[in-house]
Amino acid sequence: MIIPDVKLKHFDGEVYQRNKLLVALKYVPDGVVIDCGAHVGTWTKQFAYLAKKVIAIEPNPINFAYLESNLKGINNIELINAVVWDKSEETVKITTDSLSICQHVSDRGLDVKTICLDDINEQPLFIKLDVEGCEYKALIGAERLIKTYRPILYIELKDRCQRKYGSSKERVMALLTEWEYVVVDKIMHDYIYVSKI
Repeated sequence: MIIPDVKLKHFDGEVYQRNKLLVALKYVPDGVVIDCGAHVGTWTKQFAYLAKKVIAIEPNPINFAYLESNLKGINNIELINAVVWDKSEETVKITTDSLSICQHVSDRGLDVKTICLDDINEQPLFIKLDVEGCEYKALIGAERLIKTYRPILYIELKDRCQRKYGSSKERVMALLTEWEYVVVDKIMHDYIYVSKI
């Protein structure tokens, strides 16, 4: 696994990510998984061992190049270089910080196309959303998909990231409650939601 040469001060030797991944893997079904915010493929690769198919979406072109390299030869993964958004085929700008892990939609930076999950022609059983504060927009763009197939949702909700896009953790949680989803597990800022229906 090739990972960008960066110092990730909050990862504590990857323990942070490993612990989150171990929780997520308990919920990954043998079906279609959509990994939004795939970064360099650490989670995507593990999902691919359990799922029939993984669709990995990563907006940052630099990370996407690592993602392609790291997942070469794994046949049940589809890669998409886009920002997960409430509409497809728009162009937004993303900025990357020095860690090369966080990217945010901005008024300057790299041009990247958007994708709306409702435009993906699959029946997902699990969706991971780690999209740096764009979770509300991503959910709005996945409403039909979520209401039709009722996948398990693994969502990172950091309020400071949500506020950058005029949302909040509470707003996302209220939307999921309205859609009849409940939290069944939590680790740090990450929540696992399942459908009540």
